[in-house]
Amino acid sequence: MLGRCRIGTAGPASYPTGCLALAHPAMGVVLLDVAPDATPNAEARLRRALDAAGFWSSFPGTLPVWHGRIDLGDWHDLSGIIAEGLADLPPLTLSGAGVWVAAARAALAEDLAWEVAGGPRRRRSAMPEHGPGEGMMGLPRVRPAASRSRLGLGLGVAAIFGAGLASGLMLASDDAPPSTAPPLAARDMAALRVSPTPPTPTREALPAREEMASVPALESPPVPAWEPSPPAALPVTEPEPAPPAAPPPFLPLRAVALQAMAPLPSAEPRPVPALETDMDSAPQAMTSPDLPLPPVVPRPPVQKAAAHPSEPRIDRACALAQLRFQQGYTPTAAEAAYLRGGCVTRR
Repeated sequence: MLGRCRIGTAGPASYPTGCLALAHPAMGVVLLDVAPDATPNAEARLRRALDAAGFWSSFPGTLPVWHGRIDLGDWHDLSGIIAEGLADLPPLTLSGAGVWVAAARAALAEDLAWEVAGGPRRRRSAMPEHGPGEGMMGLPRVRPAASRSRLGLGLGVAAIFGAGLASGLMLASDDAPPSTAPPLAARDMAALRVSPTPPTPTREALPAREEMASVPALESPPVPAWEPSPPAALPVTEPEPAPPAAPPPFLPLRAVALQAMAPLPSAEPRPVPALETDMDSAPQAMTSPDLPLPPVVPRPPVQKAAAHPSEPRIDRACALAQLRFQQGYTPTAAEAAYLRGGCVTRR
């Protein structure tokens, strides 16, 4: 282990919070972060420390550096993760198999951004000083002492000005003559206290009122009570009886029997006019017995409906496209075209 970066995404603290720097003499350098921490630009910090110590002049060649991040539960497979990360980088070509590791540790010990086990403990550098009149992020720096003194001076001037203005108003009010008219508020209160009284009737109006009271009131004539008149009785008309039917004429029994036994007149058939046809002129082919009979037309075969019609088969590609779409996968262009043109029409 070479060391550890002092500052990561967790911010500055009393202990290092950056990535771990691991070195293997035959493989290279691994910068490893443990989640949820992270160290941005860790490889750039490492190479800057090596450049400052003159590492490349003593050990020319290629130094593969892999920067990764693992969870706490992945420590048991750390060797496999490191081997997989370094497999994609160019191989190590530095001279001195075991010497360059010690030189790299010494270079990191001299850099303030790294802390090396067993090396001198360095205090964290103070925050960089800003220019005159500038604070953090380029904002003007606030000077509390100067601002407080200026604020006290302004308050004193305002107090003196207010005292002079108040004394001037008091002197002006003493020189003015007293007003004889009551104030407006007093007049309003006096007007509210006076309650309105009803007007007193005059002497001429009193006899007129007494005469009007002495006149007796006219009695209205009594209104006769209205009694409803009974409804008029409607005349009842009885229907006239029908005249008796005339009796049938009397016939003797013998005459009636003779009329019943008389035979009905027979209906003679109407004569049918003979058809004027020339039998000799009829063609002999119509009555010739040697004519062949027409061929017998066979009946069409009866097609029986299938007892169980075959069910439509679902295409396997259609079912696979639907399954991938339902599981949230983004369909390809071919699957999207198949879903629009095939699966939708088959449903």
